[in-house]
Amino acid sequence: MGAIQDIFIVHGPAYLEKFGADMPDAHRKAIDAIISCRTPKHGFTVYECEKCGKTHYIYRGCGNRHCPACQSGKALSQMDAQLEKLLPGHYFMITFTVPEEMRSFMRSHQRVTYNALFTASSQAI
Repeated sequence: MGAIQDIFIVHGPAYLEKFGADMPDAHRKAIDAIISCRTPKHGFTVYECEKCGKTHYIYRGCGNRHCPACQSGKALSQMDAQLEKLLPGHYFMITFTVPEEMRSFMRSHQRVTYNALFTASSQAI
């Protein structure tokens, strides 16, 4: 198991109990997929060793695009492609935050609130 999977197995149920009602379905699906990755839920592939003739059963991954175990190769390839596009020069990061009182509302209404946040932040820049 990977570290992310361990974290979700240990802390996921409490997190879902606390925030599940306000959480988008896609987030719950990603958590469930990562928890069940490389377990019997997704089946297994059978390999036979050419040298010793032993049969090996390897559990399949979940295939979720957020799962680090399944998508790390794709993520690294994509990052390399993006790094090749960088222009020479200095880069700066600006962070915009929202008041704590708004965070639970934003979590439940991400499409609308993130759009408003990005619009306001781009106008502020």
